[in-house]
Parts: sequence; structure tokens; C-alpha cells
Amino acid sequence: MSNKKQTAVEQLAIALYENGFLQGDGDGIQEIVEIFREMEKEKLEDAWVEGVKNWNPSKTFEQYYNETYGGNKWINY
Repeated sequence: MSNKKQTAVEQLAIALYENGFLQGDGDGIQEIVEIFREMEKEKLEDAWVEGVKNWNPSKTFEQYYNETYGGNKWINY
């Protein structure tokens, strides 16, 4: 069992889909989610550079992001 967290973008997409606001096979939805997930990742990186990196310089943002959110995978069920 994975302990990866879902990003806010992934949580929103799931909530919209489960409540019938998004329909289809998911490919188009996934493409849009990936665009916004990358934007969210950039914001997290900005926060990382300003805060966490200052007290844990041995870990890169990419390591933190991959450990927390699972890299480039979309929605881990």
C-alpha cells in the first residue's frame, strides 16, 4: 500500500468526477489535470525553495515531491 498523497488538483478532479460534474473516459480529463498539476508543482517548488530547503538542504525539491506525491503518476487508487 502506497502512502503517497494526492495533490489538491487530483482531489478536485476525483470529487468532480464522483459527483457527476466530469464525464467521459478520463483521457481528456487526465491531460487537463496534468497541466494544472504541473502548475501546482511549480508553486510547491517555490515554497520549497523559500522554506524547507533552508533547514534541510540535503534533500532536493524533486526528492520531496516524488516522496510526497509520487512523481508523475496521476491519481493512485
